[in-house]
Amino acid sequence: MKLLGAVLLFFVCTMMGFWKARQYVKRSEELRQLRGSLSALETEITYGATPLHLACQQIGEREPGAVGRFFTLFAKQLSQSEGRATFECWQQALFDMKSELSLREQDRTILIRLGNKLGLSDKRDQLHHLRLAQTTLEAEEAHAIRERDKYEKMYRNLGVLAGALLVILMY
Repeated sequence: MKLLGAVLLFFVCTMMGFWKARQYVKRSEELRQLRGSLSALETEITYGATPLHLACQQIGEREPGAVGRFFTLFAKQLSQSEGRATFECWQQALFDMKSELSLREQDRTILIRLGNKLGLSDKRDQLHHLRLAQTTLEAEEAHAIRERDKYEKMYRNLGVLAGALLVILMY
């Protein structure tokens, strides 16, 4: 029985370390996906003249994972907005996806600032804000990659070592 508890404790600690390491990987991937999605949205606004909810629906269908679900949810809220402003739908979609997206507060702030400008101004101004958000997200992605490189392996090893330490202390 004690051996089973030790194995379970070691497994749980190891998985916690791997889970924490995965958060660093997911954040950098999601920031890259968001930049690509905003670039696609920029293209749709520039050349496609597609309504915002349709463009976001198309992006949501193309993008895998939480980023795709975010754009799909935003498009759904826009089409069912019942008089709500675009930025309210954007913020609500961000809030609803908070637990699924591995974004930090500074990433959310960038997206909230962008959402506050969507649908409120002319095409040129919206393109400016989309490019600004992409540039800022690019800087955040570079920072996230540096953090990932620095901490991913550390958290994996820390989980394994913490599990081993606790098993040794148990015996």
